[in-house]
Amino acid sequence: MNLPMVFGGIVLLFALAAFGTGYILYPLMLCLLIAMIVCVLARSRQGAIWGRPVAVLCAIGIAVTVTVSIVWHLTGGDARRDLARRNNRSIFLQETGMEAAGRVLGDALAGRRALILILGYDSEFTRANLAALQKGMGDKISVGGVVAASGADGPTGTGDPMEVAAEVFDRMLDSRDDYDLVISMIGKPADMPDMIYWDREATRRHKFVFTDFSTYGLVQQMQLGWVEGTVTRTPEYEKLTRTLLRQDQDFTAENVKEVAGRGLFFVSMENIEEMYQKYPEKFPDIEL
Repeated sequence: MNLPMVFGGIVLLFALAAFGTGYILYPLMLCLLIAMIVCVLARSRQGAIWGRPVAVLCAIGIAVTVTVSIVWHLTGGDARRDLARRNNRSIFLQETGMEAAGRVLGDALAGRRALILILGYDSEFTRANLAALQKGMGDKISVGGVVAASGADGPTGTGDPMEVAAEVFDRMLDSRDDYDLVISMIGKPADMPDMIYWDREATRRHKFVFTDFSTYGLVQQMQLGWVEGTVTRTPEYEKLTRTLLRQDQDFTAENVKEVAGRGLFFVSMENIEEMYQKYPEKFPDIEL
């Protein structure tokens, strides 16, 4: 028996099994069991002195691994692992989509100077999305400033954009004047008509665009001069995003970025009829 080759094969088997399954404990148990059998055979057939103690160590390792595995299952380890994977996928998909949204805005509104509205700087999720948006826009849209609503995740601490009231938007918009476009990453307030901002003279009252927002009521808001447009997703891209959140779905970063690049579009008064003809389900409240 060529022991170095056997043990080298066991190590290789463990590495391949761990990489292929994403688990460590199960491949480790299997490899320890194989190693223990090899040690027993080496002791019985070749009289190897080290065979028995090493086999005992392997048995102890198996017992420890089984115990850890049981504790892992009883304490919800698999559920936490799956949740972490799902969150990582969700964050990756969100950032990829936000970068694509930045490219869409840059192509549609090149040359503009924007004020970007976010929930809060203390949120790692928000910071990552902001960086992705700015990366996507590149130098096509200059950024006059970035203003946060307040706190880590918004004024209520819930992270719900709809909790940001009109008065908070007014405060953010009054913070500076060196912009001609408002890019909102937090949607719009439910009481948008109550914003004092709309009482400004026309030269200081700039239109909103949204990075990803419902098209419900969009035409009316654009006709009122409140909104320039919004980035929205094709039904195919929405379906793909839901599919890729499932753990049994594999994907590559390049593939997702390619699909995101084709799955987002900018809706404005200039192209809303064309977009309505392509994706009528995205505009349930209008008829053109």
